[in-house]
Amino acid sequence: MKAYVIMEKGFEYDDNIYNPTDGGNPKTIIFGRKDAEEKAHKLEIEVLKDINIQLYTYDIEDAISSDIDEVKSYLEDINTKYGKPEPKNRWDEFGEYQLNPKATDDEAEKYLSMLSIRFFEIVEVEVDVQSLRNHQIEEILS
Repeated sequence: MKAYVIMEKGFEYDDNIYNPTDGGNPKTIIFGRKDAEEKAHKLEIEVLKDINIQLYTYDIEDAISSDIDEVKSYLEDINTKYGKPEPKNRWDEFGEYQLNPKATDDEAEKYLSMLSIRFFEIVEVEVDVQSLRNHQIEEILS
């Protein structure tokens, strides 16, 4: 039986940016491909409201898939609507390419469509159904 593991991609900080690493952290396992894609998409939107993508690239154009002026304009419009957020701490600046945390899921969805960077991936795996069944029986009987 096939299952889908949603993996949070790994990143390593090098005193400048967070660089992608091999592997990542498994977040959840889902048994339907479509359900896994939907869950991974929701997780991407949650992350976008919390991170500054400028910290994940030396050149912002490497992280976006749309025209840079279009992205800037879109984010400026959102900040005009909600007000520019304060930095989370004194070391953290709110970046010009950072999505406002007050953005709606639809606004985050549009921003996500402008980006090429992703923080989650889906890995297809085989599940040993017999082993799972035996484990569940053991759990019930104990």
